[in-house]
Amino acid sequence: MKKEDLEKMVGKVKQRRDELKVKLHLGKTEAEKEWKETEKKWQQLKPKFDSISATGSEIAKELGTTMKQLGDDIMKGYDKLGKILKK
Repeated sequence: MKKEDLEKMVGKVKQRRDELKVKLHLGKTEAEKEWKETEKKWQQLKPKFDSISATGSEIAKELGTTMKQLGDDIMKGYDKLGKILKK
């Protein structure tokens, strides 16, 4: 292999490496951000779930609706995380 061909090949490998390194860093940052946002929602959901058994049925219904919305948001966040980490 000629020196020039070797230089081109190494240049292409380096370029691809650099591109992947950036994507990996960005993906990690995006995943960490999504995790933190979703974790905050989980921290809101868990105490509400724990308190339902100690409340009356009307209050439980209202809390249940709120919890379902929050749970849906959390699942969307987890789905998004899964997609980010698959990239």
